[in-house]
Amino acid sequence: MSHLITESHTNLEVDVLTPYNLSGSSWLLDTPTSYNTDISVSGGTITLLNGGSSYYIEAAVTARCGGGSGTMTWQLYDATASSFIGQDAYFSVGDWGSRARVGRKVAKSLILDSDINVSKDIQIRQTSLTGSSWQYNVTIGVGLNNINYLGYPSVRIWQLPS
Repeated sequence: MSHLITESHTNLEVDVLTPYNLSGSSWLLDTPTSYNTDISVSGGTITLLNGGSSYYIEAAVTARCGGGSGTMTWQLYDATASSFIGQDAYFSVGDWGSRARVGRKVAKSLILDSDINVSKDIQIRQTSLTGSSWQYNVTIGVGLNNINYLGYPSVRIWQLPS
């Protein structure tokens, strides 16, 4: 007896951006010279250009609490609809606050093609902050300034054709 194994493939495109500093409550984004997905980026705004695709976005930022103890949350913001979307992320330094958990520190959201008319503007926004003397400046290719190793921040965008 023989069995035929078939494989199905999806045309998946991915881009990786670097959140390198905070402007107001939104992270500024460094971008590659060209994109694999149907997006454009200006400052801290990602514009999803293809209403015929769905997008999964994960945002991992980094920061340093110079005061030694503090918490921060961030979340994806749909600037087109003026609303926060997806799951927020939580970062703690020396203070677990009310959310004592360990896990991937990424804000994430799945944006379905039915949620995109022609385009949709997405930002990564800081939603809460405790503590003092926070620093956000990332040297591209190196990481957060004044820290030997804290991980490297990234915003990952997967484009899923419908």
